[in-house]
Amino acid sequence: MKRIKTILSCQVLFMLLSGVSAADEWDDRAEKGPFEQRPSFRKVGPPVLTQTQMEVAPEPSVGLLVDEGGAGETNELVVMLNYANAEKIAELLSLSSRERVGTAPAALERAFVAAVRSEDRNVGLVLHGAVHARFLASRYRMSDEARGAAEDSLRESMQRYIVLRYPSVAKAREAKKYYERDNSVFAHVTINQKAVLHWAPNDPYFSNPGPAAGDITPRYQWGLHAMKFPQAWEQVRGHAQIGVLEGGFPGYRTFVDTSKPNEITPHPELARNYRKQFVLSEISSYNVGPFAFNANHAMHVAGIIAAESNNGNNALPANSAGRVTGGCINCSITPLAYMEGSDSIALEILNAIDAGMQIINWSGSLTETWLSNTPPFPPFTCPSYSPPQAVNMCNALFEARRHDILIVQSTGNFMKNESELLAPLLMASDYPILPVGGVQALNNSGASAYYARWIYDSSNGSNVATMNGVVAPAKSIPSTIWPDAIHEAALFAMCGDAPGVDESAARYWNGYGDGVGSCTGTSMAAPHVSALAGLIRSINPRLSAFQVRQIIQQSGDAANMPSVQWGYGLPNAEVAVNLAIATNPSRLTPLFSLYSSARSDSFYTTVPQMATAALKGTLMPHGEGDKSAQTYISAYGNPINGYSFPKPPVAVIGPSQAQSPLAEVWVFTTHVNPKNAAVPLEPLYRMSWKCNDSLRSVAICNGPQPKHIDTMLVNQSEVNYFQWEGYQVDGLEGYVYPKTLPQPAGTVKLMRKFHPGRDDHAVFPLTALPAMQSQGYTVTTNGNDWLGYVYPNNNYGRTPVIQ
Repeated sequence: MKRIKTILSCQVLFMLLSGVSAADEWDDRAEKGPFEQRPSFRKVGPPVLTQTQMEVAPEPSVGLLVDEGGAGETNELVVMLNYANAEKIAELLSLSSRERVGTAPAALERAFVAAVRSEDRNVGLVLHGAVHARFLASRYRMSDEARGAAEDSLRESMQRYIVLRYPSVAKAREAKKYYERDNSVFAHVTINQKAVLHWAPNDPYFSNPGPAAGDITPRYQWGLHAMKFPQAWEQVRGHAQIGVLEGGFPGYRTFVDTSKPNEITPHPELARNYRKQFVLSEISSYNVGPFAFNANHAMHVAGIIAAESNNGNNALPANSAGRVTGGCINCSITPLAYMEGSDSIALEILNAIDAGMQIINWSGSLTETWLSNTPPFPPFTCPSYSPPQAVNMCNALFEARRHDILIVQSTGNFMKNESELLAPLLMASDYPILPVGGVQALNNSGASAYYARWIYDSSNGSNVATMNGVVAPAKSIPSTIWPDAIHEAALFAMCGDAPGVDESAARYWNGYGDGVGSCTGTSMAAPHVSALAGLIRSINPRLSAFQVRQIIQQSGDAANMPSVQWGYGLPNAEVAVNLAIATNPSRLTPLFSLYSSARSDSFYTTVPQMATAALKGTLMPHGEGDKSAQTYISAYGNPINGYSFPKPPVAVIGPSQAQSPLAEVWVFTTHVNPKNAAVPLEPLYRMSWKCNDSLRSVAICNGPQPKHIDTMLVNQSEVNYFQWEGYQVDGLEGYVYPKTLPQPAGTVKLMRKFHPGRDDHAVFPLTALPAMQSQGYTVTTNGNDWLGYVYPNNNYGRTPVIQ
């Protein structure tokens, strides 16, 4: 089925001009179109266009101009009206009274755009020479009634942005500076930048080889293309913390050093983003016997989320690396391996909360026998704990909601209707659960928007998505798997890296046994969506789980007409990322500052869930078998205006005697440099070492603090050195201006100093250096005592202004 925007634009416009109604054309598609499209066209029904959706802006007198030598800035400003000042705006632009213009934002926006397009001289002077205006969401604008009903939603907020064009880039810059000083007309203003799609990973299975004659199976990572991940990567590569809830670890014990029998070696493509130090569990019983079967499933799912990117080798040597890319390129993945039963799953959800995960991918569901031996299955309800077996799962879901953790769950592979779905898929109204159904490509190009619900036969195929869910690519998905493995040989869900099951291998003469295999099922659909959730949470870590879910839903190609079968449709990563950026236009986020005297550790993170784990004393890593809590407190800096951590415990009392999170600086959430797009921002990695880890011997571990840990922030170029020292990468925390650039206005140096008595690294703004030196933070490590330029948190906890 072709479910893309062009159906509602070019094709429908042609129908209107030719006298053929959209409903007639849709009926023709439903009765005479390609066989595989007919059922979906019949169910969805024809599109309906409103008058506002068909508006076409006149061509501006000045074309789009780009400053190619700078940061790609254009001669356009993206603005939002200051709705609280409607009378003032009407007066400035000589509009009619507010009563005539109307009180709704939509009416004021139309009057404003019309006034600019009239080319009235007075209007041009007031707007510092603007020559044209258009709506940012110029296609498919919501009706006034729909906007009123959806007021304050993310999708409705995108309707409020207006694009002003100026005679030159210089004029646009001048106008921007003026409006940053005077917000009487615009509550938001930023300069539009040229978007250039030039980055794509070199992993061989990522690229589209083109259709082969008579071959309808995509033999590459078509799902990432279909969901527009490459376009999204231009804005964000992602660095969220994602838990992978699976019945096994994504690796094998048989490939490890026999002197370390409880360690799992991950697939080589997963090693970079795999956080084994966040797992506190006896794992000797996993990945052996029946659980070795689940290890391949876990590997495949984890690879879709965060396989190492851009390490490709077109020669495809037999080293099982460099072949595929994950959707959230720099996201951290933590395995959450359960044995069997709901209680084990509930425990792993709680472990994810304690470890500070932001997202949990669950490519599975509770077994049918857990609830009943025969369908229809009893309803799973919380918090009534019915049936009684649900008590632990209900508690786990409740805690996930309190900690703002999004659970992305596949709906299943047995053609079930909504009433037959297994728990807890139907509780998405009350809990942050996002159900994901599966689709298949209808041709080998894969990257096009032609897709249909994945169906093999009357018994095997994707379950419905539910009204709260979405759909994602599920059939013939290449990802990481151990060489020569066969996970599933059944034709409806072939999965493995061996002849007869690996559909992707035919692309290469030596494509079998290369560490990449294709699999089919909604288990493959869910991690596509989890990767997208990781990109969104990276852009704005302070979004709630329900807000992240809403962004994904609103990016779906069926967002205007959700249904039980399709949910909100196939998400568009580019649209979702832009929606997320609208919630955090500066892409700045606070670097939370905490300290634990029990661990002798200064801890910094941009992830609220990680900070909460620190405050509760459950922050990983800590000693094997160590269940005692070593709590942190909010330590340095000023409170963040209007923000509190998810579920802050009572013990969250910092030096200010307030429960507000403290931060000394703000860092960027994406690699895009607002000062110079040609120079990416510098990533900051968090690394950790704890007592009894290898390579280092620290006196404090043998004395007053045997539970000591040292977490630190490092530049990308320092990662290998500190790994040699024995530290492990805990994840990427954000980005700073590189040291090689001239110091941007309003920024300070982010210092890093070491306290030898505490064996502790701290980071802080240069202005705090005397105070930190007086505490004993005097030593420079690795010859590097500062990491880059950042914005200080000294504006009453409000987001800094990028000058």
